[in-house]
Amino acid sequence: RLHKNFVLEGGVSFMRNGESYSFVDTDTSYSYQTQYTYIAMPIRGMYSYGDKIELLVGGGIVPQMFVVYKQDRQWTTSNNTDDNESFKTQNGYNTFVISAVLNAGVQFKMSDSWSFLFLPEYKIQLNTSYVKLSPYKHFASSLGFNFGLVVQL
Repeated sequence: RLHKNFVLEGGVSFMRNGESYSFVDTDTSYSYQTQYTYIAMPIRGMYSYGDKIELLVGGGIVPQMFVVYKQDRQWTTSNNTDDNESFKTQNGYNTFVISAVLNAGVQFKMSDSWSFLFLPEYKIQLNTSYVKLSPYKHFASSLGFNFGLVVQL
């Protein structure tokens, strides 16, 4: 807390974004679920209002180090055969991405030194997940939330 109504927050977090796709036709199907995993260091500033129930609104940046790409695939062929596979890699992906984040949430004061935090967030990636030589661009956006216990020192 830098001021009565201004909070600066930083930390280390484990982040996972994902996407999925599904196609079904008369005699075939194909679907996948993809996960991009990162270790991140979010830094955000927030305006706070209230005492026992404190409303928080703000935003910041989230530098993220890439850990792994994982994709689970399932399909059915025209001969009605089901199959699946899992694929993991670190090749072809940017080792560092940065995202902008917007937050609006609430903090419930349980005592003079303990609070419970619930902070939904919208995050949009500012640089592509793929390496520069890739013919494609990938800018993730996600809707998620943070929760936890806050200790006032």
